[in-house]
Amino acid sequence: MHFTNVAIAALTATSACAAPVEKRTAKVDELVGFAVGTTGGGSGAGTTVTSCSALTTAAKAGGVIKISGNLSGCGIVKLVGNTSVLGVGSNSGLTDGGFQIRRVSNVIVRNLKLYRAPEGKDLIDIDESTKVWIDHNDFSSVGITGDKDTYDGLLDAKHGADELTFSWNKFHDHVSTFIDIFYAQQLNGQ
Repeated sequence: MHFTNVAIAALTATSACAAPVEKRTAKVDELVGFAVGTTGGGSGAGTTVTSCSALTTAAKAGGVIKISGNLSGCGIVKLVGNTSVLGVGSNSGLTDGGFQIRRVSNVIVRNLKLYRAPEGKDLIDIDESTKVWIDHNDFSSVGITGDKDTYDGLLDAKHGADELTFSWNKFHDHVSTFIDIFYAQQLNGQ
């Protein structure tokens, strides 16, 4: 009985002195999380690309890159720091291609449909990078076919990659999407 009275008194004291309730959800286009402060290529008009060769050239320069339409067969495109890759419209993105973000900082990838990475590769591979925001993308593959190594992952972050935010993305139709989640839960003892 004494414990109950102490617990009630503690709760009452905590409630009376509690700070105001803070916002717990973000707006759809608001960057929150570890990548706060990421600006990518900035706010300029940028370069609009409609071919794989134009995308590869623009990726070497960085800045704001806008993909218009679906580009097929681009392979893995390496991004430099201070880059934003943005889809123009709801169906812009890559088929049979992906992005490597390696040893760079300040990258944004938004509003893209990314389908079927090259065999053994990821749609987005983040390696030893910092300040990366991956937002409003659709990641998919050929469905539940092949083994776990035919198509690697949809999105991978490794080797000390930090200050990352993955928000409002959709992952589907991939052989290891659920396996990776299950495996992570097993490692965490859940």
